[in-house]
Amino acid sequence: MEKAFADRLRKLSAAPRWSPTQAQWVIDELGRCALTIADFTAKYGLPESRLYYWRKRLAKPSAAPAPTASLVEVRLPTRSHSPAPSRIEIELASGRRLCVAETIEPQRLQRLVEALEGQSC
Repeated sequence: MEKAFADRLRKLSAAPRWSPTQAQWVIDELGRCALTIADFTAKYGLPESRLYYWRKRLAKPSAAPAPTASLVEVRLPTRSHSPAPSRIEIELASGRRLCVAETIEPQRLQRLVEALEGQSC
């Protein structure tokens, strides 16, 4: 069985390109053995750079969903004695803090949050 496995890997090493299916098989086999990438590629005559390329290309996205930003309505008490507009401080999901005038238009605030968080609300 080891000989058939090694023969299949050697055939892949001679191939000018791998299909995603072939590359996934090689990545899976690498994961099953206790060898480093350098040792695995040296043992079976595979190009090390190709293995790194396919491992990156076939990487599965992380299971944790990215935090999403959302806007909530905030009502502030009116202050008739304050000559300067008050400021609002907002802590975003990324941990950034955004300070804006309480008179900011909701659409402008939404665009700012989207720009800072890198996604649509």
